[in-house]
Amino acid sequence: EKETLAATATAATAQVVAASSVAGITEEMGSVNAAMDRARMKISQQSARADALSEVAGHLDFDTGIPIDPVQVQLNQATANADVASDLERLKAQMGLATSKPTSLPSLAQPSPQIDGTIEHQQENSK
Repeated sequence: EKETLAATATAATAQVVAASSVAGITEEMGSVNAAMDRARMKISQQSARADALSEVAGHLDFDTGIPIDPVQVQLNQATANADVASDLERLKAQMGLATSKPTSLPSLAQPSPQIDGTIEHQQENSK
């Protein structure tokens, strides 16, 4: 019986040591998971910051550091497109190729009849 008790005590001690080891691993895994979560959060924040800086940088003139007006950018693009179209027509004329009549843009000075009619209709309805 003495030997049985000693063996049982040794087994119980081994179980405690094993359980402590597993608990230590569990605690360690918990801290590893927490560290991974912190790393994911930091990466997410850095990514958001990089996206924001990219967007801001896209709206700055790097030579002057002055913000770029998006309307001015569109006007510059429209002007460049019109210049390309006129250059193409000029080159076609020089080569003797048939030129296509460029589509004219509506004049800003005179509103289109469709818009005038809509405005007049709205004015009549508001009276």
